[in-house]
Amino acid sequence: MRAAVYYGKEQPLVIEEVSKPDIGPLDLLLKVSRCGICGSDVHFAQEQGVAPGTVFGHEFSGVIEQLGSSAVGDFKVGDSVIALGGIPCGECPACLNQAFAQCQSIGLIGCDVNFAGAYSEYVRVSSLASLKVPESVDMSDAAVVEPLAVGLNAWRKVAPQAGADVLILGAGPIGLAMVKWARFFGAANVVLSEMVPSRMERARQAGADLVLDAKQEKNPVEAMVRETGRSPTVIFECVGRPMLQHLFDIAPHQSHLCLLGACMKSESINISTATLKDLSLTIPLGYGVEEFAFILDLLAREKMDTQPLISDEISLNQVPEIFEALKQPNDHCKVIIDLT
Repeated sequence: MRAAVYYGKEQPLVIEEVSKPDIGPLDLLLKVSRCGICGSDVHFAQEQGVAPGTVFGHEFSGVIEQLGSSAVGDFKVGDSVIALGGIPCGECPACLNQAFAQCQSIGLIGCDVNFAGAYSEYVRVSSLASLKVPESVDMSDAAVVEPLAVGLNAWRKVAPQAGADVLILGAGPIGLAMVKWARFFGAANVVLSEMVPSRMERARQAGADLVLDAKQEKNPVEAMVRETGRSPTVIFECVGRPMLQHLFDIAPHQSHLCLLGACMKSESINISTATLKDLSLTIPLGYGVEEFAFILDLLAREKMDTQPLISDEISLNQVPEIFEALKQPNDHCKVIIDLT
C-alpha cells in the first residue's frame, strides 16, 4: 500500500510502498477514506518525537475490508467506521471498563512505528474501539470527530457551569472545537484570542462572541474584562507553545485553566503564583468511545457540524508539501487527506 512515511525532522515525508498492516483477532482492517493532519503530528515531526519509519494519522474514517477472527460488535465488510487512535490490549481492568485511554499497553496509532497511522491506504484498528458511521454523516466530517472529541472530553473534565464565561486561546481545530462546545453547553460569554486573521474569522463563524487580536492584546483576560465586563471563569489553552507561567500571571483568582495545546517544549514556572490565586489546572488526555458516539449522533441529527474546522482537502501525493507548509506559520485549520 502507499503511505506518507516520516524519516526525520529535517526531511519531508516520503510517499512510498509499505506493507499492508497485519491484523489481530480483535482488529479490523480499514480502507482509509479520509484522514486529518493533526497539529500533534507536526509537533512530533519537528521535535523528532517518533522513530523513523512512522506513518502518522490518528484522525480518520474508513471502510472495513477485513475482520479479525474474534472481532466484537455488529461489524461487517463494507461498513463505514471511525475508531479511537489506539489499539488497546482488551484485557486489563481499564479495557474491561471501556476506559481504553487508560490502558497501559495501548498501541498509539500514528505515533509508533509499530502502529502505522492513516496517512496511508489502509489502517489497523481495534473492533473494541470502533463505531459505525451513520449513512447521513459525510466521511470527511467523520474524520473530524476526533478533534471534536478532544474538546468534548476537556469540557466534561473541567465541567463549567451553564452560563460560564469562557476564554479560549488559539483558533486551530481544538480551539474552534472548544468554541462549539462552549456554545453547545450554554456558556454565557465565549471569547477567543488569535493572531492569524483567517483563523480569527473562523472563530467568529464557529460562534465566538468576541475575537481578540492576540498581536494587539497581550493580556486577553484584561481585554475580555474591558470588552465584556466579565472575567473568564475558565481558560482553555489551545496553542501548544510554552505559556503556562503566562497563564498563571493573567488568570483571575479561582479560575480554572485547561491545557489542550499538547506543548512538547519545557518551561520554567513559579507554582506559588497559581497557589496564591487558588487556581485549578486540568490537563486532559484524549477521549473515549462515549465521546465519539455522542458526536456521531449529533452529526447525524444535524445538531453539530464541522464547519469551519476543515480548511482544505488534499490527495496523498500532496501530503509531503502541505506537511512542510504546516511547520511554518500558516492560514490552515484542519487539512483532510482524501484517500479514496
